[in-house]
Amino acid sequence: MKNLTEQEILRILARSWNTLSIPILEEVLHTNIIYQSQWVSTPIIGKKELILHLDSKYRKSKETDSEATCMS
Repeated sequence: MKNLTEQEILRILARSWNTLSIPILEEVLHTNIIYQSQWVSTPIIGKKELILHLDSKYRKSKETDSEATCMS
């Protein structure tokens, strides 16, 4: 995979949230990623942990049919 700019990575993250699709994000995540958010009490460390976290969030969003979107 080519080196992506921060802007490209953020667009991929936004697309992942908007489509509730992990695979488009999964292929660009670094194994040792550290994810921090105001909605997460402690940082999520590691690709596998982040994927599990996002999968849970995306499932809840699909179940509630909510329309939270990110700007891209």
